Amino acid sequence: AVPAVTIAGTDAAMFTQSGTLTTAGGELSVTFKPTSAGAKVATLTLTSGATTATVELTGTATDASNPYGLDVSNPLNSLNEPFGDGTVTAAALPSSWTSIALQGDRKWEVKRFSDNNYAQMTAHNGTGKYQILLISPALNFDAINKTAVSFGWNSGYTNGATLKVYVMSKDGSKTEVKSINDNANPSAYGTSFNTETLDLSSHSGIKFLAFEYNGEAGVSTTTYQVDNVIASIKSGLLSNKFESLSVWTSAGKINFGAAAGEVVEVYNTMGQKVFN
Repeated sequence: AVPAVTIAGTDAAMFTQSGTLTTAGGELSVTFKPTSAGAKVATLTLTSGATTATVELTGTATDASNPYGLDVSNPLNSLNEPFGDGTVTAAALPSSWTSIALQGDRKWEVKRFSDNNYAQMTAHNGTGKYQILLISPALNFDAINKTAVSFGWNSGYTNGATLKVYVMSKDGSKTEVKSINDNANPSAYGTSFNTETLDLSSHSGIKFLAFEYNGEAGVSTTTYQVDNVIASIKSGLLSNKFESLSVWTSAGKINFGAAAGEVVEVYNTMGQKVFN
């Protein structure tokens, strides 16, 4: 008989089928149209006379406004990431960092050599193409010194893979700020890390730094290492009350004024409180 087609299960409404079947066969398509984020499941059932066949349907829906599930609730006013305290040897990244595989089955890992930790990604001994993101914690770009964001990088067995650096928004949109295609170390690792300083003056708000590895097994397999990602707090005033807070110098003294009822704390450059 001509098969009857049904889709059932908790999330059945998110899967729709189209196409035509006859007693000789035919072709069916199933489209996944989720209405909420998360893992969804349903079952496609074909019934022809006394014969029944089922196909499990699965899909994972993401929030289009935050496809990588990034946390923007507690943005940092500064960042100093050495990827370990000198004793960490596990492959896990710091909990505030995220690695996303856009293509391929690998992610960035923490590695250790000569008492130094760093994040590393390679296509060596892999399969197919790799496009892998390493994403920092959320940064308040209005608080950091945007002209002096820096990071260290090293490469090994270079043959064409690239390391790109982006400023990325929660929705996954990103602007390239640096591209590295190093071929200086074709038969070994570099003996030291290179330091790159970025000018990110054109960016504002809550954003992320994203390091993207692009390589392909057997073709472009350069190993890249990233270390010491630094975004210092900017000089000058950082206050939600800056409209009412003014600071000036006169006759060898530092003067300030603030709205009544506000708490003002003054620190020296060692981080010691000198006035409250």
